[in-house]
Amino acid sequence: MPFLSVSRLRVLLAAALLLPLTAAGCATAQTAATEGDEATVQTPAMDAPFRLGIGEAARIEGHTVTFVAVTEDSRCPEGVDCIRAGEARIQVEVDGEAVVLTLPAAMARDGDTAVVRVGEALVEATDLLPYPGSAADEAEEPIQAVFVVTAG
Repeated sequence: MPFLSVSRLRVLLAAALLLPLTAAGCATAQTAATEGDEATVQTPAMDAPFRLGIGEAARIEGHTVTFVAVTEDSRCPEGVDCIRAGEARIQVEVDGEAVVLTLPAAMARDGDTAVVRVGEALVEATDLLPYPGSAADEAEEPIQAVFVVTAG
């Protein structure tokens, strides 16, 4: 496997440092744009997977799920051999309460979960797209989280 050049490593490091700032700025702008805008709120069916972009919301069985931000994405890129598989952490609001969900690529750390209970329902984050290093990632497709809400 070829080693990364110093210049390529610097570009990757700069991108890694700027990404959280960029994502935070996008989350704030998109969240503000969706508040009070009923047309932007999805209404998926219970037990059916649905996708939300940053700042988007869905209402299911009286519960509101809003994808706020990606707080960490250390998943091993496609086509790369990594020592550790990594995970993604996303911030979500469920009925107005902030929750951080972890989507492990392998074993989760103690206390990490991709599921939160809300009343009689379970909200689960099942995927974060695009996957690092994928063609969709290279094409800079918008970030989306995949969720499923089930009766608990």
